[in-house]
Amino acid sequence: MIISKKNFKNNKKKKGGFTLIELVAVLAIIGILSTALTPKIGGYITEAKKAKILNEAKTIVTAYESISFKNTGLPTDPTVAQVIDKASDLIPEKAISKLPDDFTITHCKNILDTERYTFTYKDGIVGEPQEINSSDTSGS
Repeated sequence: MIISKKNFKNNKKKKGGFTLIELVAVLAIIGILSTALTPKIGGYITEAKKAKILNEAKTIVTAYESISFKNTGLPTDPTVAQVIDKASDLIPEKAISKLPDDFTITHCKNILDTERYTFTYKDGIVGEPQEINSSDTSGS
């Protein structure tokens, strides 16, 4: 069998695939993009956790306001556990997982007041809301 130049070129063109340079370039681009996007994704995860906590605090406050309107005999500043117990028909089971049971309605309202208070979240537990220092340091 005689292989002509034409047959040889056709066989070479049919062979598909990527060169090593092309693969390295693609991997480099993927690496650069992942490095650039990782901090943003981390920020979104943190914001989602905060939103979940704010949602739980709002659920507790809303349930408290609803049941206290009906005069169910709750104390003035009940704990999260007391509100969940009295408002079991308003709060789905296991809907409140981030707020400690001993947090009070005042704690929940402070968490919702994001202009005056901040809170920490570590290892699945919400910390005590802390008042934000808003003192003017400009001297005017």
